Amino acid sequence: MLKVVFPGSFDPPTLGHLNIIERACAIFDEVFVVVAENRQKNYLFSAPERLEMMEKLVKPGGNVRCFVWDSLIVDFLKRENIRLLIRGIRGMDDFSHEFELSIMNKALYPDVETLFMTTDPKYIVLRSSSIKELAHYRGDISLMVPPLVADILKKKLAGLEPKTAKEPGSGA
Repeated sequence: MLKVVFPGSFDPPTLGHLNIIERACAIFDEVFVVVAENRQKNYLFSAPERLEMMEKLVKPGGNVRCFVWDSLIVDFLKRENIRLLIRGIRGMDDFSHEFELSIMNKALYPDVETLFMTTDPKYIVLRSSSIKELAHYRGDISLMVPPLVADILKKKLAGLEPKTAKEPGSGA
């Protein structure tokens, strides 16, 4: 059985993430989506919230399993006896970063192989950080995230009002 791990922060999950998962499902017998919990990062959504979104977004009963992991990804791979790691690439910046990570992972776990999957061109500019900023200012994110994520993101940001410029002489 050919298994692969697709790790990421998924804060929030995007259509680009789902595109990689869908395509990986067509190639591999089992896809393990691993939601990263890095205590050094500030996430908008908690790990359980991100896991719940991913579980709702992937095909129920399909060949995808979702996990939260708060340690080195190679430790997850070893625990599950998986040798393949898949990483989505949008452009050269992603490739440079992911290439360096793949070398480090290989040093930590010589049996691991990292496969790079280029994103579908229509998702090339999707960055979770940009989506969160756009959503904060009530921009249209409907072409970037699934409706479920858009609704959850809207609710999460409901209490955060964008700052607006004051009119000169308004006294405010």
